[in-house]
Amino acid sequence: MKKNVTVRGAWFEHEIEPLQSRKTSGGFVATDVVGVQVLQRAAHIMGGAASLAHHLRVSQRKLDDWLDQREPIPWEISVLAAEIVVPALLIELFARHRA
Repeated sequence: MKKNVTVRGAWFEHEIEPLQSRKTSGGFVATDVVGVQVLQRAAHIMGGAASLAHHLRVSQRKLDDWLDQREPIPWEISVLAAEIVVPALLIELFARHRA
């Protein structure tokens, strides 16, 4: 079993799971655990998966495929989700730092 990796920055510390693999009909593929976590956090910030899907201009079904790791998350979607998550994380980190 792989151990989680702790990522540390000046004002944050976050534990992430390493890439895992799963067997598909085409062989083994790496699962994007971090990408799924970013999408989940973005959905939470946006008020739900339906709102996130609308913001990303994709169907709810496509978003569910990415969240359930049935399909790889496109790079462009990862960037758009990060644009939602990063500012929220920065606000949270600054609030913690000031407390």
